[in-house]
Amino acid sequence: MFKNKLILALRTIRKNTSQTFINLIGLSLAFAIGLFAFQYIQDELSFDTHHKYADDIYKVSSFRVYSNGSETNFASSPAALYTELLPDYPEIVASTRMHDLNELTVRKGETLLKEKDIFLADSTFFTVFELPMVQGNPLTALKNPNSVVLTTEMAEKYFGNENPMGKSVEIGNWLLTVTGIIEPAPSRSQMRYNFLVPLTQERAPYDLSIWTAAFVYHTYVRMQPGVDIASLEERIAQVVPAKASPSRQNLTGETFEEFIAKGNILRFEFANIKDIHMGPFGAGLLKPAGDRTTLTILGVIALAILVVSGINFVNLSIAGALPRAKDVGVKKSLGANRGQLIQQFLLETFILCAIAMTIGLILLSSIMPFLNEFVEKNLSLMEFMMGTGAIITLLLLVILSIGAGIFPALLVSSFNPALVLKGVLGNLSGKSRLRNALVTVQFAVSTLLIISTLTFYYQIGFMKSQNLGFNEDQLLSLKGVDAIDPGTFGTFKQQLKNNAQIRAVSGVSQEIGAGNLTGYSFYLADKPAEETIVVQTLFADYEFLETLGVGIVEGRAFSPEFADSTRLLINQEAAKRFEWTDDPVGKWAMNPFVKVQQDVIGVMNDFHFQPLDEAINPLFYLLNNGEQQYNNAYVRIAPEDVPGTLAYIETVWKQFAPNEPFLYSFTDQDLDLVYKSEEQSGTLLSFFAIIAILISGIGLFGLASFVAEQRKKEIGIRKVLGADTWSILILLSRSFIAIITIALLLAIPSGWYMMNEWLNGFAYHIELGADVFIIAGISVVLFALFTISFRTIKMVNINPINSIKQD
Repeated sequence: MFKNKLILALRTIRKNTSQTFINLIGLSLAFAIGLFAFQYIQDELSFDTHHKYADDIYKVSSFRVYSNGSETNFASSPAALYTELLPDYPEIVASTRMHDLNELTVRKGETLLKEKDIFLADSTFFTVFELPMVQGNPLTALKNPNSVVLTTEMAEKYFGNENPMGKSVEIGNWLLTVTGIIEPAPSRSQMRYNFLVPLTQERAPYDLSIWTAAFVYHTYVRMQPGVDIASLEERIAQVVPAKASPSRQNLTGETFEEFIAKGNILRFEFANIKDIHMGPFGAGLLKPAGDRTTLTILGVIALAILVVSGINFVNLSIAGALPRAKDVGVKKSLGANRGQLIQQFLLETFILCAIAMTIGLILLSSIMPFLNEFVEKNLSLMEFMMGTGAIITLLLLVILSIGAGIFPALLVSSFNPALVLKGVLGNLSGKSRLRNALVTVQFAVSTLLIISTLTFYYQIGFMKSQNLGFNEDQLLSLKGVDAIDPGTFGTFKQQLKNNAQIRAVSGVSQEIGAGNLTGYSFYLADKPAEETIVVQTLFADYEFLETLGVGIVEGRAFSPEFADSTRLLINQEAAKRFEWTDDPVGKWAMNPFVKVQQDVIGVMNDFHFQPLDEAINPLFYLLNNGEQQYNNAYVRIAPEDVPGTLAYIETVWKQFAPNEPFLYSFTDQDLDLVYKSEEQSGTLLSFFAIIAILISGIGLFGLASFVAEQRKKEIGIRKVLGADTWSILILLSRSFIAIITIALLLAIPSGWYMMNEWLNGFAYHIELGADVFIIAGISVVLFALFTISFRTIKMVNINPINSIKQD
């Protein structure tokens, strides 16, 4: 019996070639997008689940509220927790710290490279995480201060086919012995490491006894199973004041209680390692955090496209039901009951969806490398299908098969055989309002996506074309300048400037433009001492403003003619924010830890040292006159003979930093990378918009087919009576124009509201103009008219005699 039904279903699918082909296009595209979206979402929600004790591993975060009311949730914490607090609690099995050293030079023989993801770590690291080691003993691998554990990738990179165990490698200024080899961290991990170096006080960037500052350590704990985390946090909060007071008093002269009395709040919280990637942390993450809003939007769009494709299937099935009506009538007359007919229709739908699912999987597999490169992930369709992906795929198949097939099955199986055999279809036309509503929703969604895509690109273009307050053209950023001794940096600069193509050179503490400047605490003139604020601070030499092309609006710049080591330059926003606009020169700021008064000598123009989605914040520029190391340098070069200038700079570099690779980038290109994620989102949205409007077009094609089929006789009669193709086209298009108009009326206000909400997340953004909505509206209308015309003209061109003789 089932075999007969299967043969009949396949025959029906093969017979209705055009309808089958159109359905397969929409369904396969929807399946491919849906599976990619679910795979992406699953990947984002599966971070750090690979750890053996993932349910019991927590990261200690620091929730900080300042006296001015601002707050930050650091995903990092002070170092002292590890030694002075966490060992006191028996429910904590083990704890460990990590500190990111950012980028250092690694040397092995003649191999000399800059490497990232070099971490200082406590010897207990492998007790907390219990990562399997390829070579070495996890209990002793980090015991020796001069040891190093590296990943298999780094071992192969620096030692080739040699056994690296016991051999030496130079990292920065440390000669270390390899004591362990581990596998690299999975891509779905907030932790990332290439090298693990023992954490010691000599290597630590800050004193390991500091409690209420230096939130730069990543502290992890492994708990006993079933620990009440809220209770533990409360007990820790009660003992923190007594523990932290000595450190606080040593640094600032005030107790922890006095610090809290000024309105400050500091508490330590525990976040499960599986929740870190999507957690609410404002700073301190080892890897960029995930975005729940993005996941929600992606999931909603994928679900909407699946629903839209199901709607298309319904519309096309109803349109295709007309020529099958007599077949149904004959079967019912011969004794087939409604249940059997419903089963037959659902079987056809299931087979069609299964074929579309197969095509969708093949399509997704073929474009997965491109998608991985685009979203910067390493998603594997095979891995996905071997796990929960198989269940998700099966559920999608079943849900869509039933959801898309049940309405046509119920409708067609309800035909009265006596009426159908006479050519009367009962109340089939009464369902038109529902079909029209569904197509309206389809085009409203498509219009919304087009509006969103246009807004994305306009905003990105706006940000990339903004005046940043400094001249980024022909500005070179040199990396790894900390390899040059501060005492010889002046000679290095002068030798560079001996080349006529090099206009200016400046050493700086950090790169600008990406929002990564370090914030330091200060209290200000004319303000109570307890009102400590954090200000992003740049340390640079005398020529910084000249090199970047930033002007002075009041006072003077730093100059070798003055003793400026305790002087300070501020930007216009700092003068405004600190209410120093009348007479900022002569004001001062003091770091509560260093306790050296920095007197303001000038105000510089505001420039964007952060991405444009953030407003310009107060900036302090302190002089580094060669006493401290520079991390970067900016070089202003002439546009002529750039390759020759770069070769000259490399030659000078090798003289002063022979053991460091020559690494540079152009600032304008670095700034473009800042907006890469937004550009990726816009491109992904464009892709979804194209798919959505294509599927919506298929739905409109189905509705046009249905209407044309219903009015076939009318069209034939009108042609016999002299009506031309154009007049018939206008007649049949009226109802569709109404559908598109309603879709636009729904989409445009919604798009205006949603995009304004999105734009408000940027400190500097475009104003939504009418052109966005006009372009979106015209695009949808033209596409809809093309779709309607294509199907209607085909029907109009049928011989009217054949239409009138319709069975």
